[in-house]
Amino acid sequence: MQVPTLSIVFMAISVIISIGIPIVLFIVFRKKYNAKFLPMIFGIGGFIIFVLVLEQSIHSIVFGNFALKKMPVVYIIYGIFMAGIFEETARFILFNILKKRYNGIGTGLVYGVGHGGIEAILLAGLPMINAIIISVMVNMGTIETITGKLQGKILEQANSQISALVTTAPYLFLVGGVERIFAIVIQISLSIIVFYAVYGKNKKWLFPLAIILHAIIDIPAAATQIGLLKNVLLVEGLVCLSTILVIIIAKKIHEKNNNDELIEQLEKTLVYLNISKDSAYAHMTVSEIKELIIYSINSLKNNEAIDIVQLKLAYAPTGDIQDTSIDNGWGDDFLNIAAKIDRVL
Repeated sequence: MQVPTLSIVFMAISVIISIGIPIVLFIVFRKKYNAKFLPMIFGIGGFIIFVLVLEQSIHSIVFGNFALKKMPVVYIIYGIFMAGIFEETARFILFNILKKRYNGIGTGLVYGVGHGGIEAILLAGLPMINAIIISVMVNMGTIETITGKLQGKILEQANSQISALVTTAPYLFLVGGVERIFAIVIQISLSIIVFYAVYGKNKKWLFPLAIILHAIIDIPAAATQIGLLKNVLLVEGLVCLSTILVIIIAKKIHEKNNNDELIEQLEKTLVYLNISKDSAYAHMTVSEIKELIIYSINSLKNNEAIDIVQLKLAYAPTGDIQDTSIDNGWGDDFLNIAAKIDRVL
């Protein structure tokens, strides 16, 4: 009895995916968005507390008193909404705490990395490492050093696990790793949606939207658990489509929020410019700066392209707008506006 070498290779790849991708993503987001470490820790903590402790406690009570698996529709509805409610509520509560000290899209991204990363490690990475160890021992003929000490149901479970490792098609071990990629991306996307529910203005409706999206995404997994879906590739195909859908929605929300924030800051600048005089140090006159800003506002409202380079130059340190602001007594307000514009451009 031997575990195929290809199975072990695919297990190892899944381990690398489950552990390596969260690390790489955090490094990338930290470098690109100046993301901090603590929001990722909050994501890890949110998953452990709200999913592994609170949600599982409710499950033990419900499943201990009701035979939900005998009622497929009820089981699916219960399962998908419990996951959505607990995980998105965790995000909503923890983002409200983080909001006091941390802002910027990087906060939402690394929270998602923490949540999705610890989920990948606990649900795929560590079990795959255990499977690799057992598989190597089976192939080396040393597994009896462990099974020989077992008895009864524990021995039956061990033999069943070994049999599964031997008979399972190798590609299915790789599927587990690919599924973690989808799951991490989904968790990051949902984190972005709830991030804007907390950080955006009048965007609280995004919180229930995230719960509904989470529930929809979990339908294939719930259907698989009760045997309604048995084709693994079909399930993964549905998960892939769900991943694409939630990415598109999160991206649209992010872009819309950036546009709204940019328009707000441009309009604030316009208010100050309306009471300002030309600066001797600025290359552009107040009228020319206003013309650029009004054109940018109108373009954004009409979903048209703006000249990002020209705006960045105008708001750059020692740029025309800063020179004008200093000469007219609103230099400190300019710094606040410029910081927000720099964050969204």
